[in-house]
Amino acid sequence: MYCCLLAAILLACPVVANAAINVGSVVSFTWQAGRAHHPQAGQFAVTPNSSSSIEIYTFCLERTETLALGLGSDYYVYNISYNAHKGGGVAAGATAPGPSDPISQGTSYLYQLFHYVGTANTGLDDLTGYAVTDTPWNTALQNMFWYLEDEMTLAAASATATTEFNFLTGLLTSQFTDLATAKLDMSGGRVAVMNISPGASAPLLGPNGLPNSVAQSQLIFDRRLGPEGFPDPVPEPASLAAWAGLSVLGMAFLRRRKRNV
Repeated sequence: MYCCLLAAILLACPVVANAAINVGSVVSFTWQAGRAHHPQAGQFAVTPNSSSSIEIYTFCLERTETLALGLGSDYYVYNISYNAHKGGGVAAGATAPGPSDPISQGTSYLYQLFHYVGTANTGLDDLTGYAVTDTPWNTALQNMFWYLEDEMTLAAASATATTEFNFLTGLLTSQFTDLATAKLDMSGGRVAVMNISPGASAPLLGPNGLPNSVAQSQLIFDRRLGPEGFPDPVPEPASLAAWAGLSVLGMAFLRRRKRNV
């Protein structure tokens, strides 16, 4: 029964955001002095207008959308979920991004490791050699996120910062067996997507239920889904199947117990 209840609790966990970033927050993005970044993308520093101090560092998920940098360039957080709105599929041959693209297992795994860089966690050994001040490392991370989200081909993603990109590839294949498995959709866990629109006001929604104007979706780490400082590994498909099996066994046990009472 306890296994069944625990599995139900895990599946029922809502998506919430960082303490200072929620749906309705207004934020701005900058390249922070002393921290390296991809020449055209992350890592970005995210500053909520409500606190005027950096809350998180992030990477973008799409290549076909834009983002204006600088304090005062406001963006409204209209959605936080496990899906990037109007993202994904471009590198796979689609003529336009889809309305909603779930983040991949690999993206969730790598961003979770990135979030804990510099903290006293024993689980950070996987990113040995990474430095927030190193341009090739951050370029490789950004390109890997784009590849995992079907925004970039593998050949294009690995063409620059090749040594660092190959290291990340090794991490993913060690965790997920191969890159194809790392690219499978992820729903749940501490890593989510911050979907934003330009301006400081809630956007008008189009006929598809999405804003008429959107900006690059960004990764966000959710501290409130578990204790700070102990990153959980991203569930592997086998682990999820095991949980599902335990749930079924738990329900069967309860039914047999009821019949015997």
